[in-house]
This record gives sequence, C-alpha cells and structure tokens, in this order.
Amino acid sequence: MKIKENSLFPWVYSDRSEGLSLLEITISLSLFAIVILASGETLLRGVEQSEDSFSKFQLMLAIENKIAEIQDIVNQPNDYSKKMGVSSVYAKYEGTWSNFTDLPNGKIYTRCFADENTVPAILGGPQDLNYDNDSLDNLQSSAGGLDLKLIPMYIYASYVEDGNTYSYWTYRLITKTAE
Repeated sequence: MKIKENSLFPWVYSDRSEGLSLLEITISLSLFAIVILASGETLLRGVEQSEDSFSKFQLMLAIENKIAEIQDIVNQPNDYSKKMGVSSVYAKYEGTWSNFTDLPNGKIYTRCFADENTVPAILGGPQDLNYDNDSLDNLQSSAGGLDLKLIPMYIYASYVEDGNTYSYWTYRLITKTAE
C-alpha cells in the first residue's frame, strides 16, 4: 500500500485508498437528514398557518354576510309582521345567536343598541340616528325607528376547533341606503 502525503495537512499521512470513509458518509447523511426534517417542519407550519388564516377569513366572511343580511332587511319597506324594514331590526336581531356551518360550532351573536342614547363610544357615542335633532327614537317598539338612517350594532362570531374557541367581533353602523 502506497503512503502519500495529505495536501491539506502535510504532517498527516494517509494509508487509505481514494474515496470517502464511512464516518464522512454518516456525517453527510446526518446533515442531509437534519436539513430535510427542518424543511418538512417549516412546510408543516406553513400549512397550519394557511389553514388558520383561512378559518379566520371564513369567520370574518360570516360576519360580513350577517351585516349584508341586516343591510338588506333595513333597506326593505317597513312591514313589522314580516320582520322587514328598519322597524323590525331590533325584534329580529337583538340578542340573537345564529349558526353558520362553514366552521365547526360556528355561531354569530348580534346586538342592536335600542335607542340613540345607547350608541357605544366606539361608534361615536350617543347621536341622532335619524337626523331629527332629538333623542327619542327607540327600536324596542314596532313603530319605533321607522325613520332611522343609522342602526348601531355589535356582531360577534366564534367557532371551536381542536378544543380552542376562536372569535372575531365588530361594531357597525348599519346605514339605510334605500328610501
């Protein structure tokens, strides 16, 4: 067997033939496995975050759909018996829970603020909701609020997944846009 001098380390002599040792191959494969596992973990986290983002998008979409539903009723001619129009919003939506099936155990809660004096600060506080310069309008009666232009609401949506409850909420001034 020919003994040759190592070109990187002239003081070390090698008596092995050309090629890689088992130790070098093991180290290389170990490093390769670590890189593959780290990449897989990163990919898995990305998929989980994508699913979570999509669930939150569905939750916000459920709230937007509820707002659109309320907006549609507000813009209908007033007919309290059919729960249509501004005058029926309080009776139909105050303190109600409804389900949505896009997410597991998905629920939406709506709350109307019954009169001009109960408008929350986040919506500007007490204000004239029909622009008649008084604070007497009240949504609690069938004749109440016939001329309202703004309806202050709180809408909360939640769903349960993997034992955790996720939620989103918003305050909105629903605006009557049709006459």
